[in-house]
Amino acid sequence: MTNQAVFEVIGTIGGVSIALSLVPQVIHTYKIKKAGDISYIYQFIYIFGCTFTNIYAISLGLWPIFVPCLIEQILIMMLTVMKYVYDKEEARNIMLLKEEGPTLHSVESTPIKASEEDSDVEAANVSNSNNN
Repeated sequence: MTNQAVFEVIGTIGGVSIALSLVPQVIHTYKIKKAGDISYIYQFIYIFGCTFTNIYAISLGLWPIFVPCLIEQILIMMLTVMKYVYDKEEARNIMLLKEEGPTLHSVESTPIKASEEDSDVEAANVSNSNNN
């Protein structure tokens, strides 16, 4: 194996590792159905950077750069779509809650009656304390 081939393998492994670092975030966002803490500016800069890196990599035939960067671009675009959908859904839910008004009903407090068994236990405790 030539030095060039070794460096291509190293570059591919590094690129794929970086690309796959987005997978846990995509899975987490999908599971919790929220992406409010993720910035659109961050996502658009990321997509912009991946697009130009992919153009560069394709033009020079740099497949070890292009393939991982394409994976990154797909994942960040998925994250952006999820953010849009979940943010829109959250805003809709907030509007529905505002329209419905308060949903908690006040509960009247009612005294709790002691059972006969509780009275017997209390009476036994009192008589035991008097004997001591």
